[in-house]
Order: sequence, then C-alpha cells, then structure tokens
Amino acid sequence: MGCAGERPQTRLSDGSSRTRLGVGKLQRGEPPRVRKQAMYLWHQLQLLEGAWTVGEKQLVERIHHLSTLLGEDHDLAVLREALAADPLAFGGHPILKGVFAVIDRRRKELEHQAFALGRELYKDSPKLFTSRIQGLMSHREVN
Repeated sequence: MGCAGERPQTRLSDGSSRTRLGVGKLQRGEPPRVRKQAMYLWHQLQLLEGAWTVGEKQLVERIHHLSTLLGEDHDLAVLREALAADPLAFGGHPILKGVFAVIDRRRKELEHQAFALGRELYKDSPKLFTSRIQGLMSHREVN
C-alpha cells in the first residue's frame, strides 16, 4: 500500500523518475521515500530478469542494494525514535547516549553509501533510462 496521496506506479519510468527525485530529496535531508521507489523499480526490473545479460543483472542487483541500504537506514531511524520515546524503559539517557552515537554513526555510513550509489544509478534522466531498457528488450525481441 502506498502513502496517502501516492499513486501506484504503472510504468518503468515512474519508478526511475520517482527514485531519481527521491535521491535528490535525500541529499537535501528531506524524509526519504526513495527507499520505496527503489524497491518498486527493482521489482519492475525483476519481471524482465530472464532477458538480462550479466551486466544488466548487475544493474538490477545494484538497485536492490540501494533499497537495502535505505531500508537499513530506515530501520535504524525507527529504532532510534522508539528508544528516544521512552528512554527510561531502555536504561536511561546515559546508556542511550552511547547507543544513539552508534546508530547515528551507522546511519551516516549507510546514507553516504546510498547517496553515492543513488547518484551513480540515477545519473541519467528517467526518459533515457527507460529508453535504454526498452532498447534492450526490443533488441531481444528481434534476435
């Protein structure tokens, strides 16, 4: 299920353009929805998996890796929020201070990796990305 106001994707370009926009939002520090969009794009590309060459499979795996990095970051953000909501239930502020430091450090690492990978994966416009995928598929239909 999508978030309120979020329409379901019907085309490959939807996944590419939304994820590309999301990578930009991550860089500006806005709440990331790109994790879902990367997952949607990964699932769409999986539908074509039987037609991929080794290089194309690597692209799909890298998109999946991006969604995994963002998913881990999201999980840590939720954990941190839950701990902060009731610090006494988790040992109090002195203990949580160290836990938060570990969480924050790991989130920075994950975000750094996700930003770098996202910029690389989504450097092309959604139109160019989609046309490349369509070209790969039409080439296979002809051969």
